[in-house]
Amino acid sequence: MQVLGLPAHPLVVHFGVVLMVVLAFVGIALAVSSRFSRWLGWGLPVLAVIAGVAALLTKETGEMLGKTVTDVNFHQHEKYADAAVASTGVLVIACLLWWVLSSQAHRVSALESLAGKPWVFAVLRFVLIIGALAVLVTGALTGHTGAALTWQQ
Repeated sequence: MQVLGLPAHPLVVHFGVVLMVVLAFVGIALAVSSRFSRWLGWGLPVLAVIAGVAALLTKETGEMLGKTVTDVNFHQHEKYADAAVASTGVLVIACLLWWVLSSQAHRVSALESLAGKPWVFAVLRFVLIIGALAVLVTGALTGHTGAALTWQQ
């Protein structure tokens, strides 16, 4: 995929990376303080969905660009990107579940009983923290290997 004759991946990669990092810090903030989700309101699901789509778009454009790359190190970059997208997906789902259970549960009776159980939020806190850390680590590894591919001499 190209935009004005340039590969799309370098044009969209930073958008996806920034949103993944922002979502990771939001996930940690949610795990630390439940008041944060009330402050975010509808911003939480909007951010989560946009970050998930941006991660997928970044990966897809990277795969298209990767068809032209002959460097053997590209496969390592691709593996890290797969892990980054997967961990972002886990974090997106955890953020959406948090939002639904903390702010929308009163609208659906089945969710209301689930939201009233303390263990549910304890598990979600754990998933949010692990997911956020995974996004940060896999994102850094993906970025490092991508930069090495781009700037190697």
